[in-house]
Amino acid sequence: LYIPIEGIHNNDSISFVYRTSGNRAVKQQVITGKSNENEIIIKKGLKKDDFIFLNTPENADDLKIKTL
Repeated sequence: LYIPIEGIHNNDSISFVYRTSGNRAVKQQVITGKSNENEIIIKKGLKKDDFIFLNTPENADDLKIKTL
């Protein structure tokens, strides 16, 4: 599974994405693999049908990271 590099965010040593869960955004921890300038491999934390945000959502500061 791979996503555009713009979808990955970091907080200290934790990588995460903003994904949708119903009608709201969730900050989801992910384990990443190799990357290039366009895409990054997601080893753990997302499923094939998950939708992610490429930009930071408006309420990002209010969200807590959902850890693995």
